[in-house]
Amino acid sequence: MHILPLSCKGKLVVLGCIVLAGASYSLCKGAIALSPEAMFSGLIADFHTGGNLSMIMHLRLVRIASALLCGSALSLSGALLQQTLNNPMASPSLLGINASAALSALLGTLIFPSLAQLLPLFSSVGALVGSLMVFSLAAMYRFSRLTLILSGIALSTVLGAISDALLTVFPDLATVKIDFLVGSFAHITSNQLSLLAPFLLGTMFAACLMTRPLTMLSLGDECASSLGLRVSRVRLLLLALSAILSALAISLCGLVGFLGLLVPHLSRRMIPTHNTLHLPFTALLGGCIALFSDTLSRLLFAPYELPVGIVLSALGGPFFLIVLIKHRRGYRYD
Repeated sequence: MHILPLSCKGKLVVLGCIVLAGASYSLCKGAIALSPEAMFSGLIADFHTGGNLSMIMHLRLVRIASALLCGSALSLSGALLQQTLNNPMASPSLLGINASAALSALLGTLIFPSLAQLLPLFSSVGALVGSLMVFSLAAMYRFSRLTLILSGIALSTVLGAISDALLTVFPDLATVKIDFLVGSFAHITSNQLSLLAPFLLGTMFAACLMTRPLTMLSLGDECASSLGLRVSRVRLLLLALSAILSALAISLCGLVGFLGLLVPHLSRRMIPTHNTLHLPFTALLGGCIALFSDTLSRLLFAPYELPVGIVLSALGGPFFLIVLIKHRRGYRYD
């Protein structure tokens, strides 16, 4: 008896069920374990009574939602970059978004130490400003993909050096904001999440509608132009959507790495890029991996926990290397 392979819709449904199961498990597990009965009673209970159980449930729900949203946004941002630039190694950090967000967060903390609650605002503004700098440099050469990549690498190097200098002169910055610099979902509050969630969801919805322009761009600029696509404008729009997604996610969770690089590769192996479900599947897969990594970071050394950025780097690095080796096996030249 042969088992028929799942369709694209079937894969999306299965992944959705895995996300629901993972969210339920993450809600029960942690420094204080909860049984399913206690979990459901905590959900029904009034969150305003001040009970310990309700408080734990409330914090975990916010953390789970943050992991799903930020993981989806970063993965979708990476997918847009890789397809728009036709570069499988493209990621949000490639355009200097991570480096500019980190520098902006450090400067904001240094200049306005009493406004620590505005860290997400500092980082998101810095990420958008950094991406605009890269776009401005690349616009001089009509948005050459090679120029855009090199501009992002150059900007990341310069801004990274400035951040290292600040951390050397003011070492207290690293100890106060270690969660942001490494990446974590633990410090996200319900107010921050409720403020940025509508913008994240709206931008992700807009990005998921861009399958057709991305498919046309993959045919080459000349072919896409002959089909009526305004290549420069569409590429600018796609890059802007990617930058906004990265900026919003980074402002919440900090410099979480590898999701924007790794998840699009995994998604392409399951659903082809020309399929309309590819981008929604990529977003859901990114949220699933972020949630799994965050749960693992809480359970690995409980009651202590690691920042999720460390777990993602430890898991993503070797796995991504294996993917590259399998993909390039048998090829002597690029």
